[in-house]
Amino acid sequence: MSDERRPSVGIFGIGLAAYWPQFDGLCERLEAYQGTIESRLQGLDADVVSAGLVDSPQRAREAGDLLAASRVDLLILYTATYATSSQVLPTVQAAGAPVLILNLQPTRSLDYEAMTTGEWLANCSACCVPEIAGAFARARIPFRTLTGTLLDGDPAWDGLAEWVDATRAVRSLRRSRLGFLGHTYPGMLDMYSDFTQVHAQTGAHVEVLEIDDLVERVESADAKAIARKGEEIRDVFDLADAGNDPIADVITPEIFDWSARVAVGLDRLVDDFDLDGLTYYYRGVGGNIAERVTAGLIVGNSLLTARGVPAAGEGDLKTGIAMLLLDRLGAGGSYTEFYALDFDQEFVLMGHDGPGHLAIADVWKVHHDSTDMADCPWMQREEEAFLNDPASVFGPSHDRLLREIRARIGLDYFGIDCGLDASGNLVVFEVNASMLVHDQNREFPYKAPFVGRIKSAFDGMLRRFASGSD
Repeated sequence: MSDERRPSVGIFGIGLAAYWPQFDGLCERLEAYQGTIESRLQGLDADVVSAGLVDSPQRAREAGDLLAASRVDLLILYTATYATSSQVLPTVQAAGAPVLILNLQPTRSLDYEAMTTGEWLANCSACCVPEIAGAFARARIPFRTLTGTLLDGDPAWDGLAEWVDATRAVRSLRRSRLGFLGHTYPGMLDMYSDFTQVHAQTGAHVEVLEIDDLVERVESADAKAIARKGEEIRDVFDLADAGNDPIADVITPEIFDWSARVAVGLDRLVDDFDLDGLTYYYRGVGGNIAERVTAGLIVGNSLLTARGVPAAGEGDLKTGIAMLLLDRLGAGGSYTEFYALDFDQEFVLMGHDGPGHLAIADVWKVHHDSTDMADCPWMQREEEAFLNDPASVFGPSHDRLLREIRARIGLDYFGIDCGLDASGNLVVFEVNASMLVHDQNREFPYKAPFVGRIKSAFDGMLRRFASGSD
């Protein structure tokens, strides 16, 4: 994941300085709990800014200065134990970021018979939450609370991951440049947007584009770039027959080449204006070049949407923003509208004439023999590039997670079937003690050296075991 999209998460824990001399080891214990949370955040590909354990109003000021200077995207308040709200408010006011109160208890229940004051203080995460909530309400500071335990497998960890995902998406939106090409579809009053409000409410920049900005790039597209784009289109899409609709044309070579040319122009437009999204509509007149260009946008904009530059039609900027957020959350998202209701099968038919998101499909293909790899050179190129340089896809945080899986499984040989979602999170499909590594790769010769390395390592492991050297 690029550093630009990596969210900056600030965290500070709270306690009372008066407790430390009274209860030996309490401060260190709470700091260790906070360290666990910070490690979890780092594993979620967040840049963590820790202000440590704040235990006095003076430390609250110092923590606020640190977090404000770091311009964090999300501020997490870990209620490690009781503390007065007067040593919380200054930090939150200075940081100026959305606030999540993290109320995580180290155990599910207390050992009531053996309970001591010190042990209770190590478990009273919830004690000060109502007081802090009241102070925030009176200070008009919006906040949310996440409650659970520090134990592995607690649902609160999933909730924390969702907060980081949401923060990542909002950060991406606030730093995005959204192209607005042409104008909004005439008469559709619900779609009209105030660019000033978009800037003010989202932080995004709206780059107003002339249709001539695209026309010039389409007309100057070179033959080699058009040919490469045509190969990409054939790799990615099935070319449909005209069907029964009388207005649907056959895809002639001329129509195909024009779509490829327009797609090349779109790529240049996005690169030249450094766009993260595109909203477009232009009517044109009498078959002029502007009308011809806008009529050929769908294929190129679908390819842009697939690579994380969402494109929304009809000049619907609000939908373009929603598509960008959904894409950054790993959910896909296409420009669509209600088409009809099916009362017999009880579903809503949705769709639109325009770009689609390639992540939306009717099947989820996981296993090798159910994919279209053999028929899709672009998939093969992507796989070969990954095999030659896994670090270009899996970063240090993913490496730590994979090594943790290996440590917990504890076997000498097993396989992990995994990937990354659009937000860069590791998604594990399968962990298998009998993962198949085969030589039947005639259609994929680039795999041979890597399969050979796995087999050689496995044979070496067996020889070491047989000789008693391990």
